[in-house]
Amino acid sequence: MTKGVTKIMKILYLITKPDRGGAQTNVLALATGLSAQGHQVTVGTGHQGWLTQELNMDFVIFKHLHRSLNPLSGIFYIFELRRFLNQNHFDLVHFHSSNSLIGVLGALGLADKPKTVATIHGLSILHPGWKKLHLIKTVYARVMKFLLKYFDRVIFVCAADKKFALNFQLVKPEQARMIYNGIDPNIKFLSRSD
Repeated sequence: MTKGVTKIMKILYLITKPDRGGAQTNVLALATGLSAQGHQVTVGTGHQGWLTQELNMDFVIFKHLHRSLNPLSGIFYIFELRRFLNQNHFDLVHFHSSNSLIGVLGALGLADKPKTVATIHGLSILHPGWKKLHLIKTVYARVMKFLLKYFDRVIFVCAADKKFALNFQLVKPEQARMIYNGIDPNIKFLSRSD
C-alpha cells in the first residue's frame, strides 16, 4: 500500500432499535461519514424505523435483535449474526446498544474474524442512583463484564462511565477508549418554534 492511501474497510454497525435517539444519531453520523470516505458500510438493526429511513446505504434487519429477557432470543440473534458474518466477511463490527453486545459471541472463532468494537452510550443501570434491585444490577454487571472481555476495543462517550467501568473492572484499561460524540456543523437543528 502506498503512503497516504487508506485501506477501504467493510464495516457493520449494529444497534437494537432504529428509533430516533442519541445512539442512533451517532450511528448515522459514523456510517454516513465513513461511507462518504469510500468504506463499505452496512447498518444492522432489529426493525425498520427512523435510522433506516435516514440511511442512504445498505441496512439489514436481524429479526432476533430486540430487547428481551428471553435467553432464547439472544441465542437466536447470536446464530443469526454469525451466519451473516460468515457470508459477508466484515473487517470491523461496531456494536452500539447493550442488547446488541451479545452478538460478539457470534464472531468468536470465525475463520475470518472481524475486529469488534463496542460503544457504551450509558451505564445507567449500574450507577448508584438507579433504583433497581441489587440482584438486577449484579446480574447486569456480570453479563456486561463477560461480554465486554471479547471486544477488541470498548469506547465510552462519557468520562464518568469509562471511570466507572474501569473501577468495577468491567473492561481492561487497554481496551477502554474515550471518544466524545461529535456534532456535524452542517446538521439542521430544530428551532424553538419547531
